[in-house]
Formats: sequence, structure tokens, C-alpha cells
Amino acid sequence: MKKFTLISLLAILYGTSTLGQSYSFEQILSKADSTVRTHVDQDLLKYFHRDSVVIKYDFRRPHWRKYLNRQGEIRRGEKTKGKFESVLILYGFYYKEPIINAGLHKGSLAYTLFIAFDSNFKLTSQIEDLSFVPKYLKEKRPCDFISMESAIAIGKKANIKNGIEPLTATLDYDNGDLKRYCWWITSPLTKEKHGDHIHGEADTVTIDAVTGEVISHNTTTYGAMRATL
Repeated sequence: MKKFTLISLLAILYGTSTLGQSYSFEQILSKADSTVRTHVDQDLLKYFHRDSVVIKYDFRRPHWRKYLNRQGEIRRGEKTKGKFESVLILYGFYYKEPIINAGLHKGSLAYTLFIAFDSNFKLTSQIEDLSFVPKYLKEKRPCDFISMESAIAIGKKANIKNGIEPLTATLDYDNGDLKRYCWWITSPLTKEKHGDHIHGEADTVTIDAVTGEVISHNTTTYGAMRATL
């Protein structure tokens, strides 16, 4: 009777379980891998890689304050502790494309896909948008990005200003409003050094990496300098 009373009291104070739902490393990766396979064409899966050495997750102990979460780590063969709250797993998209002659990327495209689950182990991240995978790759065509030299020529034709240093060129995926690959041709106008960091203003021409369309031409700010041509 005393034992039953003690268990009942603990249940009232700390909930029906002092540990809460736990998941194994293998369970989490299996569900994450399954989610990626559901959204990504099989032919493209070989370009997605995850770091499976450690999984970081948020958890809570029953006696902690309501909004106080802690972060834990598990490795293969281990289980989460406490009451599972959420987990985030990163899948890196990496594609080697030798035709891309950009110093910053050195012939490769890279992007990170985020897979997140909530306390009920339901997907909370939106991964329907896979526009970071080039269309030519999806359609098994040769790369149709314009070259760096062509992008620079377009930038000059757009009357990019002469700056204090040579033009720089960056090819990357715009995950903001554009949702496409662009070339950024940049001409530094000012330069200030603060500790180990360089800041300033630049004249920047943004160009669609496939069509060569000039998307914008405006004054921007920069931090670390981009690859110099």
C-alpha cells in the first residue's frame, strides 16, 4: 500500500513517466532517411549526405520549468533521455560540376536540407521546395549555367561601377525570394577594417545563372570579401 502511494505521488509530481518518450539513434535516422527518400527522386539521392556520427536533440526533465529545454547528443546504439522535444538533422546536398569556374565553389554546388521533428515525432520542416537542385541535374542534362566570364561581361554591360578593388564573382543559390541560382558580380566601393573583419559598400549586379537576365543592380554591403578574379 505504501509503495502504491509513493508511486501515485511521484506520478502526480512528475507525470506518468519520469523519463518520457525516448527514441534510438537508429529510429531517428530511419525516419529522417525515409522522409528524404519520400521527397527526393531516387536518382538524386546519391547527392545527399548526412553526418550520422552524432544527432543533437532537445529534451526536458519532468521537474524542470515548463519552457526550459536542454540539448543532448546521441550516437549509434544510444537513446534519447528525458522527455523528447525536437530534433534537427542536416542533409548536405553536394554536386561536383567542373564547368563551374568560380573560385568560391571550386567546381561544386552545395546546400543544406533541414529535417526537423517535433515532440510527437512529426515532421515540422518544409522540404517540398527542392529548387536548390539545378533543373539540368533533375532532367539529366549538361550544366546550363552561364560561365563566370559571361556573367562578368553582363555585369560590365550593366554599367557596374569601378571600385577600389577588382571585380569579384560569386555563383550561389538564393534561398530568399528568388529561389534560383545567381551570379553576383561585385565591385567594392569602400573598405573598412574592424579587427579581423572587412566591411564596406559595393556596387552589385545580380544575374540569373541560367538566362543571364539582370535581376537587380544596386548598392550592397559586404563583410568578408568574396573570391577575387
